[in-house]
Amino acid sequence: MKKPGVYGTLSISETVIDVIIGVVVAETDGVEQIQSNVKRTLRRIVGKRKSYSDETTDENEGLSLSVEIGIKFGECIPLVCFSLQERIKQEVEQMTGFQVNDINIVVSSLIMEDDKEI
Repeated sequence: MKKPGVYGTLSISETVIDVIIGVVVAETDGVEQIQSNVKRTLRRIVGKRKSYSDETTDENEGLSLSVEIGIKFGECIPLVCFSLQERIKQEVEQMTGFQVNDINIVVSSLIMEDDKEI
């Protein structure tokens, strides 16, 4: 993903976004794991589109991210997801300078104390 600057173009690899989101997810209370590779969940990047749609993307649109997670049983799912969305937005925007428009969280499993998934 690229962003034009005063002295040239800034290029940030999708792997960097992957690492940022991975660290935020690991540090968020109640989130046990990421179910899918975050890199594959990047759907829309400034100046670049990664989805099955043929729509073009305006450079000013920003990022639209989707993260699939497992949450510990007993946690308040909406509260955990809201906290995760805010932390991802803050960290990605602060570290990359790109605007984050959407962060879609998919809770695909509940993690039980004895490590069994539901």
